[in-house]
Amino acid sequence: MKTIQPHELAIPVIDETKPHELFQGATLKLRIDQLEKDLDSIVLDPTSESDHKLYGSINRKIGILFASIDRAGKAIVDPLNKQIKVTNDQRKAAKERAVAIRRRFMSPRDAYDDEVLQHNQQIAKAFELMHMGHKSVGEYKAATVGDWDTLIATIEALELTAELFGDRLKEAQSLQGESLEMNRARRAKFVEDEAALEAGRAALKVQQDAEAAKRHAERVAAKEKAKGDAAPAQPKEVAKSSAGLTAPSRAASVKNVIYAHLINYGMPKERAVKFINAIEAGQINHLKIVE
Repeated sequence: MKTIQPHELAIPVIDETKPHELFQGATLKLRIDQLEKDLDSIVLDPTSESDHKLYGSINRKIGILFASIDRAGKAIVDPLNKQIKVTNDQRKAAKERAVAIRRRFMSPRDAYDDEVLQHNQQIAKAFELMHMGHKSVGEYKAATVGDWDTLIATIEALELTAELFGDRLKEAQSLQGESLEMNRARRAKFVEDEAALEAGRAALKVQQDAEAAKRHAERVAAKEKAKGDAAPAQPKEVAKSSAGLTAPSRAASVKNVIYAHLINYGMPKERAVKFINAIEAGQINHLKIVE
């Protein structure tokens, strides 16, 4: 590599009044490339007092050069940055106005679309209630007669108007009648099933009480027998009811209790009798009247 002496080093001087010429094409790159090449080729001895000073002098000149380059570039970009800020501020304002203008322009159609949506949702909700309302009864808790009454009253209260249902009015009216009929039937079936369950529970309670009474009587009889075995024989008396008649059978008592409960649940007398006969005949699952 060819070496150069310190006095041969030429550090470029920037004309800051003509910044565009400096940043035109590869001008700046070529100047910096040449400076770097010259600095790599210079011969200096840092142990020499004079060369030691030259290091500092040359370094200051290099700093002045790059500071001049930065100022020249800043003279170009500062006005551009100001214009960019103005432009960006106007762009932001234009975007915000665009949102407001478009929203105001579309508000009549948006209001109409929302009204249509609510209208259609109201129709769909009414049809859903009439079609599937019964599935909500007992969905989250044990169903009651009151739940069925509420459902039926809600369906009855639906206002089926031409203004709301339009060309689906006849369809809605027909469905309302069918829904009321079916849900009233479901209510009646629910009442009957609940009555049957309650009757079954009552019958079971009577049977359990009778069995408990029988066991108690057997224990008392066993104690009396034990006492009798240890004491002289006494005359026996025939047990009679307070009216002097034989007490009714346990099965008859069970049927009487079931009958009373069915009547209390609102079941007609004739139907209650048939229901009890069906139990006695073994036609009702899981229910049986035994002696």
